[in-house]
Amino acid sequence: MGEVLFHLENRWQTFGPDQRAALRDLLYLVYERLHDEIHASAFDYEILWRILNALDEVTHPGRRG
Repeated sequence: MGEVLFHLENRWQTFGPDQRAALRDLLYLVYERLHDEIHASAFDYEILWRILNALDEVTHPGRRG
């Protein structure tokens, strides 16, 4: 999962507003479903939340998580 997250972190800014919102929703769903696996890897957990916080900021300015 870390490799996918790495690429997403470096490219999500190129997505349009609808794509960013869809990615945000997808990543929250992935987190919900793969919670234990994500927490087992410090890298996955950290990068996932960096991406989600950034997406939250652009899809809902002024509101986090």
